[in-house]
Amino acid sequence: MEEGPVSGVSQILYRPFVLALGLIGVRGVIACSLPFVLFLLPNAYANGFQNKVAQLVSNIGKAAPFEHKVLLDKGRILSAGLKRYSWSIGLDIKNIREHGISPGLLLSSLPSDLQRIDSPKLRKVLFIQAALPLILEVNQKLLSDRSKIKSTFKEKSRGIILDASKKKWLETIQKNYGLTDLGQQYNAAFFDAMLKRVDIVPVSMALAQSAEESGWGTSRFAHEGNALFGQRVWRSATGMIPRLRPRGEKFLVRSFNNLLESVWAYALNLNTHPAYIDFRVARRNLRLAGEDVVGLKLIGKLGNYSEKGEEYVRKIENIIKLNQLEQFDGARQLNSKQSPVPF
Repeated sequence: MEEGPVSGVSQILYRPFVLALGLIGVRGVIACSLPFVLFLLPNAYANGFQNKVAQLVSNIGKAAPFEHKVLLDKGRILSAGLKRYSWSIGLDIKNIREHGISPGLLLSSLPSDLQRIDSPKLRKVLFIQAALPLILEVNQKLLSDRSKIKSTFKEKSRGIILDASKKKWLETIQKNYGLTDLGQQYNAAFFDAMLKRVDIVPVSMALAQSAEESGWGTSRFAHEGNALFGQRVWRSATGMIPRLRPRGEKFLVRSFNNLLESVWAYALNLNTHPAYIDFRVARRNLRLAGEDVVGLKLIGKLGNYSEKGEEYVRKIENIIKLNQLEQFDGARQLNSKQSPVPF
């Protein structure tokens, strides 16, 4: 059947009429939607976030709803992407301050445009979102090894003969932490010496030092060498020459394949180097007294970390206090497997 005029109106006149109605309809939809966009959507967004926080809190000790996210492609992260994705998995600084729980977002490198962020506040937030999960990841492994040392000591105390695999593991820990001179006596002094070294670094202290040493993630060493803690080396092929290195000096700033390696090197440095014996003793005393291992109680023992000595210590203390970093000392990471970041 051939199409003809519609209700006496030709198709030529009908099409503009329909188009006009369509425009009115679109405008009407926009007008009706505007209150929702301006008033209801932000509330829905906030409520959704609160539900996400509640889900994180309710799943402590259960199967975590979020996986560790590991970004392997260096140099592809942008600040906007980090901000969006951090929110999507619950990695929000306010949330972590309040609940002490952090999903794992282990970045291999800092956002490449972090130096160009105009807002100091936003830059700090993005830096903490990048650095905090890395520090928690290292501390979680340290606590796991520490727990295994304690359980092995209990077995030995009950007269249980250690099998070959446990002895091999203990030898590896000895080697990694510079304790090979202990031999294989496996007595109380042996295990006590290991527990003095295999322990966490206070989160607030690590955040403050990484912020100071990397300029809150803006330094050349942080971006080109994944170096967050400004560790110096003298006999290494993996280091960067400081542009303002004094004449006659030969030290380099150690560089790393990824950010996690940098945090591991920092923790191992504090846990093994002779310059930080006082730090390790003070940490051990806190453990024996049943007190929390927190940054403000231990940073005073790191005067040897910088040539500036006590001035450096006071600066780190101020960074902790001004940015309320002590609120992260009790933070912990949700346990789950690792998988790539989908962006």
